Amino acid sequence: MAWLPAAYEPIPASLVFAVVFALGASGRRPIVQEIAEQRRGAPFPPERHDLRAFFRLYSWIWALYFFIRAGLYLWFAHNLSPERAHALENMIGPVSLFVMIMSSFRGQALFQLAQRAGLLGQRAGLPAPAPDRTRG
Repeated sequence: MAWLPAAYEPIPASLVFAVVFALGASGRRPIVQEIAEQRRGAPFPPERHDLRAFFRLYSWIWALYFFIRAGLYLWFAHNLSPERAHALENMIGPVSLFVMIMSSFRGQALFQLAQRAGLLGQRAGLPAPAPDRTRG
């Protein structure tokens, strides 16, 4: 991008990805669910509202990742020399993206964590768990 100083070049790409994931999280079927179904080769059961909630949450996490990344790159561009900013972007960008992608392969564990944290609501067709009366 000739109109954009080199230190700012990675920012628009991160913002575009953030917007894509944010819009994808807001759709009828979350973008991460579409990706998972393509990889799986079959759709998830439509009655699994807990899965849809998880994929929506994870789409928002991806959007947040790219927004944070864009903000960090903007901070680098404003506060560091172009050489230092570029070096940090080349180190942090691929490593953080690798961590995000690898975490995606741990989807079942992340789903269970989100479920235990109460972030997904009740699974359709299952009774609500009995309240825990062992605590105080």
